[in-house]
Amino acid sequence: MPTQISSYFEHDADIGIIGRGNTPEQAFEAAAQAMFGIVTPLDKVQPPTSIKIEFEESDYELALVTWLNLLLGKACELGMVFSRFHVRHRENLWSAEVLGEKRREGLERGVEVKGATLTMLSVKSPEGQRYMGAMNAAINCALANRQILTHLTRSVFREVYPQAALETLFDVSHNTCKAESHQIDGESRLLHVHRKGATRAFGPGHPLLPERYRQVGQPVVIGGSMGTGSYILVGASENPAFASSSHGAGRAMRRHQALAGGKDARWWTSWRNKAS
Repeated sequence: MPTQISSYFEHDADIGIIGRGNTPEQAFEAAAQAMFGIVTPLDKVQPPTSIKIEFEESDYELALVTWLNLLLGKACELGMVFSRFHVRHRENLWSAEVLGEKRREGLERGVEVKGATLTMLSVKSPEGQRYMGAMNAAINCALANRQILTHLTRSVFREVYPQAALETLFDVSHNTCKAESHQIDGESRLLHVHRKGATRAFGPGHPLLPERYRQVGQPVVIGGSMGTGSYILVGASENPAFASSSHGAGRAMRRHQALAGGKDARWWTSWRNKAS
């Protein structure tokens, strides 16, 4: 019997990964293999470089998400792909040796993994409260980052056009979790609306809208893909998707379907290899 098994499960928006093992450490190693198996075929990755990773976490579920996101961050920072993992765990301390190599021509590029997230987590649990705190911190960081980028953009324009006045029309936050009141079976209930690949789009007259948008509804920007148009919309009063709207052009197939291959996947891999 194999001690470690990496596999996947169907997910409407992303790819669900499964890591099984006889111990939590082996399960964490299998989950990491499943995640990087989405990025590139692991049997093609040479492991000449060793990286050390350490972190503290008492909760196993949060430890798994932390472990996977630390791996993604280190891979992005160093421009590497990892294929072998050796995890050790004592009390709250987790440590690991990770082996892999720099991205190179010839390594097939699969699906880019942006981050690992939790599913089916109770908001009222201590872990859920910690998750909400981390989500709010991430939202604040994103808001501050957009303000910095806006300031730098204005500075560049002023160097060429001193009289230019660039006004921020609307700052759209997306991929968030918000506590909101919505009608369920004719009853107002407090819900935590987790918008993945979506943004909030309150309709006209909603009390949470600023005065300048209250009469028309919340503005939403839907950016098009390369070569297609973008759209500026406003929220509608009757929206069965909990006052939500997409915030991008979307994609023609799920990531898991794209991972399965086919003509489009081979074209994308060829194009990325030529561009890199």
